[in-house]
Amino acid sequence: LKHIRAGHDVIAQARTGTGKTMAFAIPLVEKLEAAKRDNEISKTPKVLVLEPTRELAKQVGDDFQSVSTKLRT
Repeated sequence: LKHIRAGHDVIAQARTGTGKTMAFAIPLVEKLEAAKRDNEISKTPKVLVLEPTRELAKQVGDDFQSVSTKLRT
């Protein structure tokens, strides 16, 4: 978590169902929402999450949306 909060790149690998998505989504959402509160609003991408398939990308996007409805994915 400290690496994500510090803004470092992170590569993670673990078995399905271990909570990887939420492990990085929650600190990222916290950081993005704090930036919005500080009036750093911009339409440029702030986070890039790469997934090997469209279905997994949709699932991760849905997970981000479940954490915060204030962000666009």
